[in-house]
Amino acid sequence: MSFWQRKNEILGINARNLLYINRYNSKANKNFADNKIFTKSYLQSRGMGVARLYAVIRTYRELLHFDPAVLPDSFVIKPNRGFGGEGIIPVRSRRNNVYTSISGRRYRWEDLERECNAILEGKYAISGLHDQVIFEELLEAHPYFNDFLEVGGLPDLRIIVFNLVPVLAMLRLPTAESNGKANLHLGALGVGINIATGVGTYAVYRGKFIRLLPNGKPTTSIVIPNWQEVLLITSRVQQISKIGFLAVDIAYSKTGMKILELNARAGLNIQVANRVPLKSRLAKVADLAVSSPQAGVEIATTLFTLGGKRPQKKEPVKPIIGLYEPVEILNTDLKGITAKIDPHAKTNIFDDSLRPQLSESLADIKISGKRISVPFDYGNLSQHNYKIILAGKYLGDFLIDMKALPSRSSRPASKVGVPEGKEEKIIKNIDAKIFQIDRSLSVLTFFKPLNLLEEMKSFLANRSASPQFIYRKLPMDLAALKKEIKRIPQHADHPLMPLYVLKIKELSAKVALLEARGTERIQPCSEKLYGRVSRELYAQAVASIKTAVVPEDPSEVVTFKKTQRTIEQFLADHKLRHWRLNIMENATVDMATNRRNVITLRKGVEFTANRLASLLTHEIETHVFRLENGRGQRYKIFEIGSAGYGTTEEGLAVYNSQLLHLPLGEKILWPAINVIAVYLARKLSFAELFQYLLATYQLSDEQAWKVCVKVKRGLWDTEQKAAFTKDILYYLGQAEIQEYVRQYGKAALAKLYVGKISISDLALITDVKLRPPQYLPALYKEFISKKSEV
Repeated sequence: MSFWQRKNEILGINARNLLYINRYNSKANKNFADNKIFTKSYLQSRGMGVARLYAVIRTYRELLHFDPAVLPDSFVIKPNRGFGGEGIIPVRSRRNNVYTSISGRRYRWEDLERECNAILEGKYAISGLHDQVIFEELLEAHPYFNDFLEVGGLPDLRIIVFNLVPVLAMLRLPTAESNGKANLHLGALGVGINIATGVGTYAVYRGKFIRLLPNGKPTTSIVIPNWQEVLLITSRVQQISKIGFLAVDIAYSKTGMKILELNARAGLNIQVANRVPLKSRLAKVADLAVSSPQAGVEIATTLFTLGGKRPQKKEPVKPIIGLYEPVEILNTDLKGITAKIDPHAKTNIFDDSLRPQLSESLADIKISGKRISVPFDYGNLSQHNYKIILAGKYLGDFLIDMKALPSRSSRPASKVGVPEGKEEKIIKNIDAKIFQIDRSLSVLTFFKPLNLLEEMKSFLANRSASPQFIYRKLPMDLAALKKEIKRIPQHADHPLMPLYVLKIKELSAKVALLEARGTERIQPCSEKLYGRVSRELYAQAVASIKTAVVPEDPSEVVTFKKTQRTIEQFLADHKLRHWRLNIMENATVDMATNRRNVITLRKGVEFTANRLASLLTHEIETHVFRLENGRGQRYKIFEIGSAGYGTTEEGLAVYNSQLLHLPLGEKILWPAINVIAVYLARKLSFAELFQYLLATYQLSDEQAWKVCVKVKRGLWDTEQKAAFTKDILYYLGQAEIQEYVRQYGKAALAKLYVGKISISDLALITDVKLRPPQYLPALYKEFISKKSEV
């Protein structure tokens, strides 16, 4: 049957919009794909190859003052929200003021400037509204494709991905008619590609089928190099972008595979180029349970190969077992014996009392209706209500639900019969798992821009263009982490269990925040972790600044070298020699601590004597002391911090500094300024917020820059209206500590030093024996002695 005879299977525009775009692609998906600048950053931060970005022009004023000398000799001009290949000018070379495109057309800068004006006016934008101009790297085609090109230009691959499965692919070859652009509407050639093999199938030009390529060879002479890798990249792009019905445009350049753009409204000529209707292929994969991009590629290469069989919709279901299960030892009279399932055990243990009926060290047992053979050793389990310990490594044919409570028949007889220490062991396992996961989720590490100094210099030279930040690639698999977090048990008869339940929820919130990195979703995600600035809180912060009396700091400035020596001596005096000082040129803050026993100091920074004393109290007597005390406890949650401990932590740091009664100048205003900046960052771009802070609060350029970086970190394009809310903790925490002291007195502050806990945790740890704090600020000892005298 010919392609056109299968018209009922061909996907039309209306069906595409109704059945796929409207159903699987939200408005946010479409905006994500339409914004090339944001898409480029998002993909780059997740390890995907993209063309290098040279410059972005957002306003007519920026264009007027733009110096083309900063551009390399070859580059591409394109609209940020363009479509159909319109408005793109690939410049191959430049000589003096003459720019030559890959098609041979020559421009003067004035001509290119007019094209940029047209882009800004929205001439090529998908919405027709104001747009932005992108200057990016001109990619050169991989040498393999040279034989198929009649002119220069960059061929690209368009691949439709649905449910993580690549379903249809097309190679677009530029022609002289298309002026070196790989766009079918402009006259480029579309070559269908066999999904299973990467070999060319058919070709289409101006809506007509053709048999031969420009070089006279048949379409089947094309074999895409590294085809499996191409498919895997496109499936991964869908996984991280979360665009349900997606077209990925990818170029095979001299420097590797580069994602050109994502399309949430993919065109339908790809069906004609392949002579394969799209509707039927989409229907085949719509209901499949696809677990990963690798699985998606495997399904594609199997399902869309001639003679291939359709894969099963679901993988075989494994029996689910809990922490205690009844087992039957086959070929014996031993039935209904309770076995403890221990995922961390290395060997299987059978109680000595079972020896008489067992003659070998290999037993056939039946568990959850399934028969398995397991090796075992004997041991004394007489003190327990189970007679067998089964190690998780031998239970690969089962799913172990750590949250599941055992059935009545397999549960230890009664709470009275629960052996002493059993629940303690469970809670220690939970504690160890949470510690392991939390250490990998160092949020602030992955929210620190790598190009901070470069962007600061660029921004201070042109204050109307908001910075674009680049971040470290995430080394962890967030999807796998989410599964790990879900598997952590949330049921144990232990007084600390409520503490862990809250921490598990916080871990999930941290993963969500890391997933949102680079997007405007950092705001709701960070609000869930750190809190939100209401209009009332904003008004309160504004009022507090207006009424504040700012005492001048009369102390002398301390040199950088003396600052180093002072910090090192302070650590030595408090027996903290295992802590070290690290000098960093591009540090986001002047001084900070981390869990690796490192105090970071910004290179060349100078403080007044009062400010340095305040910092020692803030960073060491608060953050370091609480961390060290937490390390002394038998539960690691007191080291990594309970859920929401940050508010109490930062509140303590501010309050402890105030206890010194040292005049610190405008520094006392910073908690309130942070609240104001977070609130306004939801409505203003980086550049707008910077100008507002300068004009309203008379901040220096450096001060305003630091504040804006803190509230806009996590975004790639800081033109976006969104805020990272962590820095409101100082203001919220200060109020929380003041209320706590008002109710319980200053001596009660020592209770908060058992580790990194919040005030609300005090009610949850009353029934647990904890080690008294070893490290306390000097002033606290005075408060405690006064209370004991009373």
